[in-house]
Amino acid sequence: MSSKKFLILVLFLLQCVILISCSDNQVNREYDLRIWSYEHAQDGTYDFYNEVVVNAIENYSQKHSLNVDFVVYTPETLSYDDYVLKRNIALETGEVDMILDTISGLMNIDGKATNYEVLSTSDDLVPEVLNSYAIPISYEPPLMLINNTIFESYEIEKTTIKSAYEWYQLKQIMKEKGAEFELNYFEMTQLIDYYLTQNDIYLKAEDNSITNELSEAVSMIIEDVETFYDPKIVNNKFFIYDKTIEKEVLIRKVDNTFENLSNLDLEKELSLFMDEDILYMRNRYGMLCFFIPRNYNEGIIGLADYLLSAEIQLKLCGGKDYRNGNLPINHNKSVLEELNISEDFSINDKTNIRNSNKVDAVLEEEFYYMRNTGIPKLLEKNNREFFLFGVYEILSTTLEKGYDLQYIESSTDKLLSDYQLYYLESDM
Repeated sequence: MSSKKFLILVLFLLQCVILISCSDNQVNREYDLRIWSYEHAQDGTYDFYNEVVVNAIENYSQKHSLNVDFVVYTPETLSYDDYVLKRNIALETGEVDMILDTISGLMNIDGKATNYEVLSTSDDLVPEVLNSYAIPISYEPPLMLINNTIFESYEIEKTTIKSAYEWYQLKQIMKEKGAEFELNYFEMTQLIDYYLTQNDIYLKAEDNSITNELSEAVSMIIEDVETFYDPKIVNNKFFIYDKTIEKEVLIRKVDNTFENLSNLDLEKELSLFMDEDILYMRNRYGMLCFFIPRNYNEGIIGLADYLLSAEIQLKLCGGKDYRNGNLPINHNKSVLEELNISEDFSINDKTNIRNSNKVDAVLEEEFYYMRNTGIPKLLEKNNREFFLFGVYEILSTTLEKGYDLQYIESSTDKLLSDYQLYYLESDM
């Protein structure tokens, strides 16, 4: 290449860099904050969260005279898959300061989030969320209720269940004694979780030390299903039904599913335990979270802290007199006082709580007690959700088309490859 042509090429590239730089600066000057969101087809609960957050952002921007570009996409304007591609490009080019979505909707940008300890509210947040890639604005405690009649029905000594894994172990004993559980989505994910935990998949994935253990765990799940179940996954339900004794033996707290339990004696008829992983409580159609990128705009931190403030947390939890089953993600003393919760995490005054929420109030007390007396976490990093969903897809195909070892091995290899790409390499 002649020196003249080389000089022209250098000048051209320099001009491109200048134009791109100017374009970025123009974007930055046009808006103080840029927020993206996707309006999923949701139920009234999610819409409520979204409305509170949108109003909070509008109020904050007006109070601080901020010019905010709030971009909201809908299924009518853009499919969710196309939105994710567009969003990820905007994230790479620095065109977005905060993303609002559900925890699994943000899962594929894990590793690109900031360290949330930069928030002034970080010391007051539920500890697990600081290790995540997104912060839920409030949350429903991942509580499970066990029907105590199972111990008598299967002649099992009554024990206190404190974790999901202990419940899985109890359920295996029940199956050996004749229990026949309906294979709904909830039961299937619990079965997957049991075998992945038993085979140390979550821990080995963190160390990148999995060889053939994942395919072996999948084969063990299939053997269990063929031995103890009618291998047909029924519609998505949030309870475990035992067809042998014709009872719901476990119910997961989702939305208002406990309202029909308000007349039961929680101490005698039901036992309570908490799922260890606080972020595996809702899937894509669930709790609203905010995501802040690693190279964040300083101005977004103030807004994030405002979303976690006592004022907004009170609104999200339905107020001290109208409890909606949600709990504040911020456990600051002022927030708890506003919600009529004492420092020992009991509800101070239940007289104004409407009848259908009295069970929620009791469960909240139990949950706070368990949270603050040390329930061991399964993992700080949320790879559990990734493997649960991935293995579920493999099993669904296998149960539909028949056992195929070659398919299982190739599918689990791809799942591990995707995990290394999206989780391990993104953290480097």
